[in-house]
Amino acid sequence: PLGSPVTGAELGIADAQTIGKVIGVDFGLRTAMGDSVEAIVETVRGWAGDGVHFVIVDLPAADLLTLADAVADLPVTLLNIAAGEDSLRGAECRANMVHMFPSYRMLTDAMVQYLVSRQWRDILALQGPAPQDQQMIEALTQSAQFFGARLVEVRPFVLSNDPTNRERGNVALVTGGVGYDVVYIADSEGEFARFAPYETNAPRP
Repeated sequence: PLGSPVTGAELGIADAQTIGKVIGVDFGLRTAMGDSVEAIVETVRGWAGDGVHFVIVDLPAADLLTLADAVADLPVTLLNIAAGEDSLRGAECRANMVHMFPSYRMLTDAMVQYLVSRQWRDILALQGPAPQDQQMIEALTQSAQFFGARLVEVRPFVLSNDPTNRERGNVALVTGGVGYDVVYIADSEGEFARFAPYETNAPRP
């Protein structure tokens, strides 16, 4: 859902070339896509043999860990730009991995601090079905406890046209019957959340 990182990398390389001319360093960029982690491992191994030491990685957490373990013997640093799982910064941290992408807890910490500063302490959370959505809710719960906000309720939602899922698929219905200052939507795919503004039962952010 974040789109392709290649354009951003190209812009970064173009900016770096200005500095490179001064310090005598030539920055370059190679790009590759793979149908499997194994294919990406082979690509990185080939690059390492050519003197490439930094690899920007756009992969889900599980695949990122597989890649990191597979190339741990190489002088290569992996730059994580897509996986926000908190475990990657803790129990599943790897020495050859640097995170350019914020973790779920970093994002919820920043958001909850802002909400508390505005006196919006009561949060209604909507949770999608993906495992990442559950992790987002766990991070939100920890942030709310730490900064003095209150999670009034966590409600599941389903992105569906099935009338039997009406109670969980309609933004107005799923946000009704409870008081809150703000609605937090744990939607890692970003599909349900884009229909939520101005559709909640109570007029809240």
